[in-house]
Amino acid sequence: MQYHDLTLTEGRSYSYGRDGLKDGAEIEQSPPKANDIVEVQRRFSTYVTFDEPAVGTGADTLEVEHVLEVCLEQVKNVVLPEFMQLLKSP
Repeated sequence: MQYHDLTLTEGRSYSYGRDGLKDGAEIEQSPPKANDIVEVQRRFSTYVTFDEPAVGTGADTLEVEHVLEVCLEQVKNVVLPEFMQLLKSP
């Protein structure tokens, strides 16, 4: 999801969001044109969805839940330790 929080003149505010984006969608770079916009803050909420309960076909089919568990294990066991090492580097 993509959100815009606008601060307008005289302390007024306006917020709006855009629901999920599909693969290849372009992210809106600027809010609608208005003369009374003082500040713009954008924020994003990320998530992944699957249309199928399984990935693959036939004997190679994997449950999506299993695929996500493997991804999480890789992040915990490979990505995070490397990232922590990077933060400790001078």
